[in-house]
Amino acid sequence: MKWTVVYLPECEQELANLWLDPVSRADIADAANRIDRLLQRNPDQVGESRDEEGQRIVFVAPLAVLFNVKQDDRLVEVIHVWAFG
Repeated sequence: MKWTVVYLPECEQELANLWLDPVSRADIADAANRIDRLLQRNPDQVGESRDEEGQRIVFVAPLAVLFNVKQDDRLVEVIHVWAFG
């Protein structure tokens, strides 16, 4: 069963700002799509856990995503997106 992935409005804006760079636009789009697919399957197994309950981080070059996993709702809430490297 798939999980629902939602981006907080400020995260959508972070991703949009990164996508505006024409040099890295294709890489950003590819990484975002790969991250979405990973989070829809088994988000509690993706990336690394963080100190807070249900919070995880994943790196798919050139993006990094911090997210919360809400088991009871089968919901993944993306709370921060940034480029690295």
